[in-house]
Amino acid sequence: MSKDNLLFLVVIIVGVLTHLSTQTSYPLSESITTMIKQSRQQYSEASRFEYMKKLSETKNQRSVLATSGVESGTWLLGDMTLFDKNCDQSVLPFTQMQSTGNDITISHIIGNFKMSIGTIIQRPLSNLYNAILSYDGDSIPICFNFKDGQLAFTSDFLLCSSVDNFTPTCQASNGNIYNIAIVYKSPGSISGGVTAALVIGIVLVCLLILCCFICCIVCMVRSGRSQTNYGRLN
Repeated sequence: MSKDNLLFLVVIIVGVLTHLSTQTSYPLSESITTMIKQSRQQYSEASRFEYMKKLSETKNQRSVLATSGVESGTWLLGDMTLFDKNCDQSVLPFTQMQSTGNDITISHIIGNFKMSIGTIIQRPLSNLYNAILSYDGDSIPICFNFKDGQLAFTSDFLLCSSVDNFTPTCQASNGNIYNIAIVYKSPGSISGGVTAALVIGIVLVCLLILCCFICCIVCMVRSGRSQTNYGRLN
């Protein structure tokens, strides 16, 4: 086998693994995209941008050293509860959340998903917060609740419905989803942990097979070269 063929096989295998990792985080990406779309249906563009502008101005007026009051920390292997277009609920394990006190980042450890929640302002006389959610070039105002490694957020930034008790909800009306609340819980559930362990195991097995395959190809190439050189000497 030539070097070109070997390189071609390696590229194909790496591409397949990359595609699998992307598909792993696809449900999370789809749910956030759905939330952004339903926010546009629920509120006009002018009202959304005006509210985000107000949040930014309020944040800038405060001291640079002042934090939002949100707990800081890193939570690994959490579960994110998601919804599809029919409001069917599913749980995506293996999700990581990091809070600096001023912003929150959520990412999927295997996939390439990453979203952020920033410009956090606590609501008056409330334990809830308003903020700006940013994902894939889009931004919307949200309302969220955060406590002990749990995060519930909704695009209903004025009424803040369905985030008080960290219970995810999704109501559908005339085929359009509205009032979505997506919840992150850490540590993850037992079923989520089992699923995460299976995902880790599958990825490790694939990597092991890939390494063994590459080693075998390299050995075959070297063996072929050795036999060729030996034949030339004789």
